[in-house]
Amino acid sequence: MVSESSGIVLVTGASGYIGSHIVANLLSKGVNVRATVRDSSDPERVDHLKSLPVSEGGRLEIVEMDLLDRESVQGAVSGCESVIHTAAVVVLKSKRAQEKIVDPSVVGTRNVLDAIDSSGTVSCLVHTSSTAAIRPGSWKDGQTLTTDTWAEDATIEENPYGLAKYSAERLVRDWHSSKEDSIRMVTINPCVVLGPPLSKRHLNGSPSFLFNKSLSTCCDDIYHSLKWKNY
Repeated sequence: MVSESSGIVLVTGASGYIGSHIVANLLSKGVNVRATVRDSSDPERVDHLKSLPVSEGGRLEIVEMDLLDRESVQGAVSGCESVIHTAAVVVLKSKRAQEKIVDPSVVGTRNVLDAIDSSGTVSCLVHTSSTAAIRPGSWKDGQTLTTDTWAEDATIEENPYGLAKYSAERLVRDWHSSKEDSIRMVTINPCVVLGPPLSKRHLNGSPSFLFNKSLSTCCDDIYHSLKWKNY
């Protein structure tokens, strides 16, 4: 998707677990990366990014972006060649599910797509979705989930996270179908993602599956021991 001669690659949600590793991988290849974070003054969101090794020709630019703020999204996407959209809210339940879970995914993704259209420079979009988007509630063990399966039975009351992911991915696919192959689009549907955390914030994501609550006091030691191991 990118090479050392490529233009700017935007990574949304760069402080997140997946986004951080994508930024690290791109910088190791000498790519010019623009990384978006919600709060650039928060050390746990940016310090690990700033400490990443950068190969010759590469560059890291950290910018603030709010998915629900069209202007900040437009500014982040402007001038980029590729967009890797990983920014998302990983919240499964909320009393304000529409506001806290669905809107950030759906409205946020719409803002990213509109910004890509306005930029005139983006030739590739990678959209990080989830198995939650393609796994219906009636899914059975052993069933193969494909591009033709959807979480169409997800509701705001029972499965707001699935509804958010399903709606956002349908939005991306419908948008891309109108592009007549002028833009390359890739959708990725991960389930549980495991690997070394690059920030203490990452211990609350997929790696939490590895820890018993009684081990919470050991998190600092785990973080420091795993941070760069097998990176």
